[in-house]
Amino acid sequence: MALRTQGRSGTVRQFLQELHRFRPDTLSRGDVEAYTRKQPTGLFEAMVSARAGSDQLTAEEFRILQTILRRFYSVIVIDTANNEQAPAWQEAMRAASALIVPVKWKPDVVVPAVEMLEDLQKTAPELARRAVVVASHGVGEADPKYQLEGLNYLTPRAAKVVELPTDPHIAAGGPILWDQLTPAYRAGVQALGLAVAQTIPQPSLSPGLSQPPARMMPSAPAPLSPHPQPPQPAGPGYGAP
Repeated sequence: MALRTQGRSGTVRQFLQELHRFRPDTLSRGDVEAYTRKQPTGLFEAMVSARAGSDQLTAEEFRILQTILRRFYSVIVIDTANNEQAPAWQEAMRAASALIVPVKWKPDVVVPAVEMLEDLQKTAPELARRAVVVASHGVGEADPKYQLEGLNYLTPRAAKVVELPTDPHIAAGGPILWDQLTPAYRAGVQALGLAVAQTIPQPSLSPGLSQPPARMMPSAPAPLSPHPQPPQPAGPGYGAP
């Protein structure tokens, strides 16, 4: 994620460690943006994790972040990885309005995705039913012989499967510029966005609310080994309701 953005070098962990500097009643979007990295075009911002694999969020830390970010952002996309035992992964599934499952047409990627969806059918059946699978590949990554088998596995287990074409701008790495993507890739991304939007339940507004609450959309791309991280203190008054 950090490779696709520019600007500041802050991380989720830094934000949590320094949250005590801010008062809950005066914390602003500008304060939060000091820890985010911006996409060069568009309105996308990323709050990235530290590189150290052991620096995973606890359930309480996830809830604190969720409470804060929902105050300032109408759409929140979470890259969860696919460690179903991680407390933050489980919290993300509980908070999710939609689920995006990125895959490649390779057995070592499709099989964990299928297993994850089957597990979710037991613990969060409604979310699993609304999952959108997106297949994307770099140059030479796809296994054409496995594509049909992958589709046969995933199509019955998801609301929709969307395939994105290989794009040289994506494959090159670095920040993503919309006008440098191929027309076919842009059309595929728009189709993906539509597919995801169609799976999100429409909330009813409470009296006095002018807009729905923020959408939480986790994506779970690849397996990740668990590395428990001891809880770290956050600022007073930021606990999730």
